Amino acid sequence: MERRTWVLVAATYVALTGVYAYPLLGAMSTTLPHDVGDPGLNTWILWWNAHAWPLTERWWNAPMFYPTPGVLALSETFLGIAPFSSPLQWMGASAVTTYNIIYILSFPSAALAAHALARHLTGRHDAALLAGLAFGFSPYRVSQMPHLHLLVSCWMPLALLGLHRYLSERRARDLLLFGVSWLLNGLTTGYYLVYFAVLFGMWMLWFVRRTRDWILIGGTAAIASLPILPILIGYTHYQNLYGFSRDSGEVQQFSADLSAVLAVSRNAWLPAHWSVSPRPEGELYPGAVIALLALAGAIAAWRLMPRGAARKSQRVVFVIGATVLAAATLSWLSGGWRVDLGGVVLSMTRPHRPITLAIWLIIAAVLLDRRWADLWRRRSPLVFYGIGAVLMILLALGPVGRVFGYRFFESAPYSWLMALPGGHGLRVPARFGMLFMLCVALAGALGWRRLTPRGSSGPLVAGIAFLIALESWVPKMLVARVEPMVDLGGLEPTAAVLELPMANLYTETAAMLRATHHGHPVVNGFSGYQPAHYGPLMVGTDLANPTVLAALQHYGPLGVLIDRSSQQEEYFVKYLSQIPGAQRLYRTPVGLVYRLPAILPSVPTATAQDPLPIVSVTASNNQPLVPRMFDGRLDTQWQTAGPQLPGDHLEMAFGRDVLITRLEMDLASYNMNYPRQLRIESIEPAGARTVVWEGAMDGQAVMAGLKDPRRMPLTVEFPQPVTASRLLLTALIADPTWYWSIAELRAYGR
Repeated sequence: MERRTWVLVAATYVALTGVYAYPLLGAMSTTLPHDVGDPGLNTWILWWNAHAWPLTERWWNAPMFYPTPGVLALSETFLGIAPFSSPLQWMGASAVTTYNIIYILSFPSAALAAHALARHLTGRHDAALLAGLAFGFSPYRVSQMPHLHLLVSCWMPLALLGLHRYLSERRARDLLLFGVSWLLNGLTTGYYLVYFAVLFGMWMLWFVRRTRDWILIGGTAAIASLPILPILIGYTHYQNLYGFSRDSGEVQQFSADLSAVLAVSRNAWLPAHWSVSPRPEGELYPGAVIALLALAGAIAAWRLMPRGAARKSQRVVFVIGATVLAAATLSWLSGGWRVDLGGVVLSMTRPHRPITLAIWLIIAAVLLDRRWADLWRRRSPLVFYGIGAVLMILLALGPVGRVFGYRFFESAPYSWLMALPGGHGLRVPARFGMLFMLCVALAGALGWRRLTPRGSSGPLVAGIAFLIALESWVPKMLVARVEPMVDLGGLEPTAAVLELPMANLYTETAAMLRATHHGHPVVNGFSGYQPAHYGPLMVGTDLANPTVLAALQHYGPLGVLIDRSSQQEEYFVKYLSQIPGAQRLYRTPVGLVYRLPAILPSVPTATAQDPLPIVSVTASNNQPLVPRMFDGRLDTQWQTAGPQLPGDHLEMAFGRDVLITRLEMDLASYNMNYPRQLRIESIEPAGARTVVWEGAMDGQAVMAGLKDPRRMPLTVEFPQPVTASRLLLTALIADPTWYWSIAELRAYGR
């Protein structure tokens, strides 16, 4: 009977998935769900995992962003999915078809895993069905359609299932289930590796009492984490090599607002007019039905517990907290106040600080209730997953808590994670949302069991299950057509391919998807980070600057595919006609294909290349920032007062006549802040000027990013050594967005 029930449950989830994803089922090899941005990147990563052994140098040096090494460290590796996706491709499935199969399976697998965990916790399939639907088909998953690594979330409930079973039965196979699930969860996405570790730590504190269990469970997690260490080391190596990091502003941008619990994806069935406007990735509506079941069950359980005498300290702390909260709220609404009492100034202009204090005081008052100790002794799963849901949503707020855009938390719990080593690497705190959904789903199932201790009728369960599924229903799943594939015969197998135009992330992922068919490395790319040379390359090709292609030709022959759908074929044909040795090969259904020859590296001249002392630099604006060009730091810079304009200039003085062969202007992390066109003049003592170099700087910026991505030395080699005591550097054209910056300035010669 139990086996038949499980078959029926699995069939239910699979059938619901089929109805949910029907637009995709009929076009598995030609479309991707939602769009071809992130899904295109993820398809390419799954393809590469099937073509290179993990953790090898070749695997890290994946063939995009050519010729940048270590590009797989710029995004997720998806190794937790590779054991399932790679065999599909080895058996002949295309990269797109493989992605869609994994995508579709992510729904029933998550639902079944949550169902199994809830079945163990409640002992009932009716309650487990509600949890499976609430997690496997939650409204949050609708908002995460483009992110396969977040949708493959079955490993977290399976890991918790192994833990709960182990405490119940003390079987080694349950520890094995936990360990395997922990490993695959961490290999699937770094977000779940870190975020689930928080929930796991809470679980250990709530449920584990024996030292032996702490050692066995903790040891299992440690052993299961060992295969992840080489990946973390690789990430650290390459991201340090390129100087990549996430600043606090970017982390706050992708933090949820507390009002996100009311935000629903506009792709869902629920009417959008009542939903609040979300921040990026901030649609954290869990579903009203399952949330109400969790809340009602928790209230019922709480009221049935013997209360005992209230502590005086609890009342005092609560009254103080409530008073501070009321005063801070009134100050907030009135815009703050400031009073001068005989030279002593009292003010409340930042209400979020006392509000934060009030929140902690109220939390302390609640925790002083004697019933919490009894619940901890009982190891109540309902209370644990209810508390877990609250903490997960608080962590999703990021380092600063906001509600409806107003700051109410001075230092939210996520700031504690950011204080840990590597804590700035995860830029989307809102992705705690998936753990929030899991906790709410389990609390809802446990609440349903509490409300119906004698069981429930089939029609009632079916009705509630229908409402839960309806809340996340997508009337018609969005799908995007994949651009046509192309064969590139006539190019050397090792030749890289550049697709033009490089217009946006969709042109870049289209090139990456075509690479899964033709197999050549691609200059195009899209990822979590962007290499230093990539922005200048996009600008330079858009402006038809031949020097940017010459920079790539130094690394080998180059194929260029002009996408005719862009309506810019004539423009780029004219562009390529400027390139010496460019050869038109043939026309494909996508567009014209050209081959550009490799450029042999030039032999350096024998002229001396000693650093020259720069006595002074005079800038046309922001003169006080000039010393930053000589402070030996890459995180400080001189820059123009606004976006670069014609006439912005620097005058360098050497104090006497010197022979100058080369200038270097480090851009560091300001890779787009280079002068779009630069003129360099020598100045004679009488004031006469002689132009010694002039040209567009896009090619130099590309070469700088490829040569040293951390320092990014923008280099000007003079055709002939220049004798001068002063040089004048002048920007010739405007840029509406980017400044002119220099982190460090050097001159060489003798």
